[in-house]
Amino acid sequence: MARHANETALASAIIAAEIDVWNRIEHELKASGSRLNAARFFLLRAMSGEAVTITDAARRVKATPAAASRLVDRMGSDGLVAKIPNPEDRRSSLLAATEAGLAELERACPSIEAAFSACFSGLDAKEMESLAAALAEISAHAKREGKA
Repeated sequence: MARHANETALASAIIAAEIDVWNRIEHELKASGSRLNAARFFLLRAMSGEAVTITDAARRVKATPAAASRLVDRMGSDGLVAKIPNPEDRRSSLLAATEAGLAELERACPSIEAAFSACFSGLDAKEMESLAAALAEISAHAKREGKA
């Protein structure tokens, strides 16, 4: 029973930390006047300057294809991403960041850095490395034990 309580507490702490970091990112982006929110930032960053399918984009940001598609539609309306023909599959499109999207991504970077500095300022480099390794291990186990 004690292990279960510890696991529950740990899972709750991980989820709470993720929400707090996400909210700090949202706060910093809004305070800077950015046209991006956290979801838009991470989707543009996930494209890494390359055209990707909606499935690839969703996988990279850990979203469902349906959720990613809705986000892409809104970002397309705002001129941040464009759908282009897929040369390998004429039935599908690829997504690419527009020049405006890449410019917004670049402008958002100082806000993201400020959010990360605020969130992780209490950790030294070794602690951040250890935490990242532990979270990667947790993620690997979650993927192995079920669908993540």
